[in-house]
Amino acid sequence: MRLVRRVLLVSTGEDDLVFDPFYGSGTTAVATKELNRAFVGAELEEEFAKLAARRLQATERGSLLREVPEQFLSNAFGQISMRFSC
Repeated sequence: MRLVRRVLLVSTGEDDLVFDPFYGSGTTAVATKELNRAFVGAELEEEFAKLAARRLQATERGSLLREVPEQFLSNAFGQISMRFSC
């Protein structure tokens, strides 16, 4: 979960749309909700879809953003933009 959150923090902004074609148990969906991103996913297995729905219901939108220091966010975006500006 921590890796998914880090990837989302450095590759998306608040309210961005994230698509996960392999929804599974909803790890990416939970992380997007915690980080105040929009989410669309697809899952063929009904049991996984039900599990993901339960996990999403238990997650508060934007909850993780209150815990992430502003300094971390600005440093993370600065490092990424430097990497891709070659």
